[in-house]
Amino acid sequence: MDEKTADEVRKKRIAKLGGGNGESGSKKHSGDFSQSSADSGAADLHLSTPASSQTQSLSQSATKPSPESMDTEEKPSIPAPASAILSSTQINQLIVSTIQDLMEIKLDGRDNILPDIVQIMDTFKDADGILNVKMMLDYILLEVVMYSANNLQVTSELVLASLSSCYQTASKFIFSQKKSVSAIEVEIVNELKEKAAVVTLLLLDGTISIKDESCLSVSMSLVKLLIKKTFEWNLLCTIISQTLATSQFIFTPFMMNLMECASKLSLVDENPDSCLKTLTDLIIFRDASNRQPFIDLIIAFDNWNPTNIAQDSRGGEIQKLSFLASFMSFSTFAEDTVQVVDKYFSSDGQDARYLNDTYVLLRNSLRLVRLQMSETILNILRYKESRSSMISLLANFLESNSKRTQMQVEEDKVSKDGFMLNLLSCLYDLCIDKIPYTKVDAFYPFHPCRKLKMNDCARLKCTDSEAEKWMQSLSNDSSKQWTEPTFSTECFFFTMRAISLCILPNIKKNNRRLRVIKELSNVIKDLERSKAVWQANPRIKSRNEKILKKWTSQLARLKKAQLCADASVLDPELLTKTLRFYGTMSLFLLSQAGLSCTHRNMPATLAATECSKPVYDIITLLVTLICSPAYIKNPYLLAKLVEVMFTANPSIQNSTNEFCRQIYEHPIALDHLMASLMIFYVDIESTGSHNEFFDKFSIRYQISVIFKTLWANPSHKSQFISTANAAKSDFTRFVNMLTNDTTFLLDESMDSLKTINELQTLMNNPTEWDKLSRETQQSKQKHLAQEERQCRSYLTLGSETVEMFRYLTEYICKPFLIPELADRLAAMLNFNLKQLCGPKCKNLKVMNSQKYGWEPKRLLDSLTAIYINLDCEVFAAALANDERSYHRDLFPDALSKMKIANIKSSIEIEKFTLLWILS
Repeated sequence: MDEKTADEVRKKRIAKLGGGNGESGSKKHSGDFSQSSADSGAADLHLSTPASSQTQSLSQSATKPSPESMDTEEKPSIPAPASAILSSTQINQLIVSTIQDLMEIKLDGRDNILPDIVQIMDTFKDADGILNVKMMLDYILLEVVMYSANNLQVTSELVLASLSSCYQTASKFIFSQKKSVSAIEVEIVNELKEKAAVVTLLLLDGTISIKDESCLSVSMSLVKLLIKKTFEWNLLCTIISQTLATSQFIFTPFMMNLMECASKLSLVDENPDSCLKTLTDLIIFRDASNRQPFIDLIIAFDNWNPTNIAQDSRGGEIQKLSFLASFMSFSTFAEDTVQVVDKYFSSDGQDARYLNDTYVLLRNSLRLVRLQMSETILNILRYKESRSSMISLLANFLESNSKRTQMQVEEDKVSKDGFMLNLLSCLYDLCIDKIPYTKVDAFYPFHPCRKLKMNDCARLKCTDSEAEKWMQSLSNDSSKQWTEPTFSTECFFFTMRAISLCILPNIKKNNRRLRVIKELSNVIKDLERSKAVWQANPRIKSRNEKILKKWTSQLARLKKAQLCADASVLDPELLTKTLRFYGTMSLFLLSQAGLSCTHRNMPATLAATECSKPVYDIITLLVTLICSPAYIKNPYLLAKLVEVMFTANPSIQNSTNEFCRQIYEHPIALDHLMASLMIFYVDIESTGSHNEFFDKFSIRYQISVIFKTLWANPSHKSQFISTANAAKSDFTRFVNMLTNDTTFLLDESMDSLKTINELQTLMNNPTEWDKLSRETQQSKQKHLAQEERQCRSYLTLGSETVEMFRYLTEYICKPFLIPELADRLAAMLNFNLKQLCGPKCKNLKVMNSQKYGWEPKRLLDSLTAIYINLDCEVFAAALANDERSYHRDLFPDALSKMKIANIKSSIEIEKFTLLWILS
């Protein structure tokens, strides 16, 4: 709108306020409302009270309009029936009584700020003695504004509150009267409401001002009143309607102020969702043509969906700049907001009850604001004119944060954790129980008009080049008719993408923080334990005390950050929603796979007949994919599925017993799980990763733990024994890998133990240790720490592998004795038995052996049990064929140690002795 048009609009508003045209309205209130000539225009109307009059009373600060200045042609707005019945005196008394009842306005704690109504009534009477109600109300309301201008302690917020109170009182007046209400009273009420709306509007658009406050300041005052629910909503609706009628929607500053207020709120505030509720109330407002003007306004903002931002830091920038993101940034994370830390976690050592109560409080606050966020987004989506803009914004939020899936993330270049979890929660609310998976278009990731790119996502079956080739053929297929993506499809894939960008990175970060806390705590403990040693050296003492102080402070900050993060990451409601969506996603994937695993005799109708619960859907998908390696070509993804099963194992955590039981008792698992895990144990030899040599040991350890649990189930045990006794090549390869792993892991463990023994012996010899330089000592200490970590890892993996050999050979013997296995297995056993019982076994003795998981008695018990389980002539011959480690004295030494340690029964001792004699 140009300036000329804006002036005309303001003139009409002032004319509406004065009851006549723009010019007469301004003349009627000449006083301190400077308007020297008609040429200056109504748009220049403002308060300009000199400083000397700041403390004058209202009645002294304003010049009363004289009767001569009134428009003599204007007749009082009194209905004919009322004037015919009542006398002039009665009408005047009624008007005075009505106005005094209505105008209960208070500013700055003062009452009676208005001039005596009876004293000024004569000023507004015409020649017949009839009161001009419109002009008197005009004068009274402007007197209120005038008083505000002259009072240094009164702000626009107080003036707006007074106008709101005036409007509210007028609205309630008629309904609060016990007697019948006259037409005059109705007219006064309506006029007063109209005048309050017009004056408020004049304040908002800057036509009149309070103490030179800008429009932005007045808008901020209105925002604060609305947030506090102290501004009459109907008055605001009247103002909105008036601005829409003049095609001058003046609420841009107001919405920007609302955005600013929202960005300053946190969960520690009394009503953190107040700005969101105000925003929701505004966006659902509809005009006469059923449009929603506030939605039209905000989606037209440049900062609604910012795109002109730095590409390498899009995630961080879009959260700072986007209008809607300011309402969605509530967080419990210490990195996002310090207010939560200061209020709830400022002291150390909170007990479990305090933490639980705090978590309940924070999560309830988050739940309220997230519900309000979801309602706001849903209302914008329901409005046809803004649906596409809202979907594009959600897609931009996700696309801008694609870097959050990286191993190393620059936190300042992506959105904050709290914002992303809030976004995920809103998508859950839009998706869960509302979108059936059968309505989701599986081809959306390849749709030419998709708003969400998913090129960096891992694929189950094909490589990137294969996928690119297939998508090219799809785009060239003229028979493929693309339809516009539905909201159900887009929302489903948005939620799926959000999980990988929101909750999964947070869980990984949480785990890394826990690991750092543990490691830093151990370092501090080690430094404190050696305090007596380094305190004797002043130089070392000063340095170590500074380091200790620094590390202790860092540890305290990390622990507080962990407590804050737990409030969000471990929120039961969010995790439950995640599980429920995973259930729907599992059904979707199963429907795409069709469960057509005929090569494994899997039931093709399982999803339709048995998948009735989200958890069971997830279990079905998990078991199906693990038992059908043909579905997944990427070994890394299959390893992640195994990790899920491993994490749910009762030996790892007992809170998942039921979940684990359902996995192991699933019909598909009973028939195929152990055999599939055995094959994967072999296939994981190569993962394609640069660190595959060490990764395979972790994955195989997880499989070993799962195997042990499955072995305790008779159904799984019998199924595996049948597979093994069939002497298939898969089992031969499996035993070969077991042998290789056991040889390598135990060999590395023994070497590490020997090195630890040497270093500990050196450090416990003060004479030799003190001869070394400080740098050499530090190098030795670092070497010791490295060997300790490696030894602990290898012993854990190696012991589990030997244990697997033990219980397998107890029930399965023949497959282990075939020529290609027997000699290698015998050589591995002899070598490790020699390490434990040979002449150099003392080199394996270390201090704090339990720290590394070093249990030589248990290992000796397992190794000798394997000898006894395989006791036969074929195996005895294989033992004797070993020229590297076998010696006639090896078995007597082992027998001696078994008797001393009392780890075998007399029958087992006799069997082992006979095997020695036989070999």
